Amino acid sequence: MRKIFIYGFAIMLICVNQAYATSLTNGSFELGLTGWTSTPFSGGEIITTGTQGTSDGALAANFNGGNKLGGTLSQSFSTIIGAVYQLDFDYGVFVAPGHTALNQSLQVEVLGTGILLTNTVTDLASNPTTFNSSSFSFTADSLSTNLVFSDFTSLAGSFAVDSLLDNVSVTQTSAPATVPEPSTMLLLGTGLAGLVGWQYRKKQVK
Repeated sequence: MRKIFIYGFAIMLICVNQAYATSLTNGSFELGLTGWTSTPFSGGEIITTGTQGTSDGALAANFNGGNKLGGTLSQSFSTIIGAVYQLDFDYGVFVAPGHTALNQSLQVEVLGTGILLTNTVTDLASNPTTFNSSSFSFTADSLSTNLVFSDFTSLAGSFAVDSLLDNVSVTQTSAPATVPEPSTMLLLGTGLAGLVGWQYRKKQVK
């Protein structure tokens, strides 16, 4: 009986850990574009180091390289229907020395069966680059969800100014309503452990 409980409780703990795992691959671009789909790559999504700066690690994604507009980066990841997730990322805009600091914009979309999130972040260029953190939440409606970043900068604002994306993460923050919360599961497990122990001691007394 105790072996059955221990085995079941171990599975429950594994499920709790998995439920709150980060879903995204290579969110800080330290492996280049591994895990991401880029369109178009030429001039659009250049992985950069050096003077433009990063917010996490040595690399970041650079939109608008060579004044080429319209680049996108996307990645699909597994989700649990009905679970709530939090998307976090850092966005900054770099301007080359001697040039006018202009705004650039990056659209973020989260797509499942329907559109789960759509928003546009805008920042004023600076040198050195100042990164600002953005955070959004969404509820998954399918087993696979697609995250898309799209360059929304105008041609007039693109000369010698680049958008930088870094430190992207997607983390589950709550389970579906039909599944007990981790705290509840642990409480139930603790109560069950006490019950099994009591039954075992009772049997020993007999």
